[in-house]
Amino acid sequence: MHLLENIREAFRSIKSNLLRTVLTALIVSIGIMSLVGILTAIDAIKSSLTNTFASLGANSFEMTAKGYTNRFRRGGVQGRTYPAINYLQARQYKERLGDVAQVGISAFITGATEVKAGGLKTNPNMQVVAGDENYLRIQSYNLEDGRSFSPTELEVGANVAIVGTEIKEKLFPDQSAIDQYVFFLGQRFQIIGQLEASGSGMGGGGGADRLVLIPLITGNQLPRQRALTFDIKTATTDPDNLNFIMGQATGIMRAVRGDRLGQEDSFELERSDSAVATLDSLSGNLRMGALLWASLRCSAPASPS
Repeated sequence: MHLLENIREAFRSIKSNLLRTVLTALIVSIGIMSLVGILTAIDAIKSSLTNTFASLGANSFEMTAKGYTNRFRRGGVQGRTYPAINYLQARQYKERLGDVAQVGISAFITGATEVKAGGLKTNPNMQVVAGDENYLRIQSYNLEDGRSFSPTELEVGANVAIVGTEIKEKLFPDQSAIDQYVFFLGQRFQIIGQLEASGSGMGGGGGADRLVLIPLITGNQLPRQRALTFDIKTATTDPDNLNFIMGQATGIMRAVRGDRLGQEDSFELERSDSAVATLDSLSGNLRMGALLWASLRCSAPASPS
C-alpha cells in the first residue's frame, strides 16, 4: 500500500512540475548524449592515429638533428640547435649500419605542388617526397599498379614517379596512369607506379593519396633555394633487438656527425612506440575532461516552472 502511494505521489509531483521535469530530463539526456558523442569521437581519433603510427612500424625509430625540430628541451629551456642531417651523412649511416636493420632515407620536397598532364591539373596541395628503395616498405605503402623504382633509376636519379590515387583520378580518370607523363616542379616525370588508396591522413593531409614519390637522388638534384632536410628511419623485424640496434645506430651516427668524445649527441632518436604511449596518455586526459564536462551538464539545475 505504501508503495502505491509513493508511486501516485511521484506522478502527482511530476504533473504539478511538468516543465521542470521535462527540462531536467532534457538536461540529463543532453549530458548523456554529449558524453557518448565525445567518447566516441575520442575513440575514433585514437583509432585513426593508432593506425597511422602502426603503419610507421612499431619496431622502428627515427633520427633527427637535435633541436632542429624544436622538440629538444631541457628544464623548459630550448636546447642547442645542431645542423640538420645532410645527404652524405644519411648515406654513410645507412652504409655503416649494413644489414643489421632496414634503413629508409627520405626528404620532404614540398607540400604545395600542382601536378599537370594533358591540359588537366590537380589542386596545388600535392606533396612531393624523395625516397630510397626502402621508403615504401618502411612506410607500409602498397602499390596498386605498376612497380617500384629500379636500382638503375635510384642510382642515376631518373625522372620517374610513383603517385597517389587522387593524382591518378584527376589526371587520368578513365585510363591507367602507368607510363604516362606528368609535369611538376618545372620538370617532366614518367609515372611507373600507383599507390593504393589510403583515405584522409591526419589533419586532412590526404595520406598517400596526394603523394608523389621520386627517387632520392632525383630529389637531391632538383633546383632549390635551401638545403634539403633528410629523414632517417630504421626498422627491424625483431623487437627484442631494437635497443641494441639503437645503441649501434647512436655510435655510428656520432662518428658520421663528428661528435667529439664527451660531447652530447648532436642528434636524437625517437621510437615509434613512444608516440603511441603519448597518444594513450593524451586520450586518457581527454576522457577525464569529457566525463567532468558531462557530469556538470547533467547536474545543472533546471529552471523552475
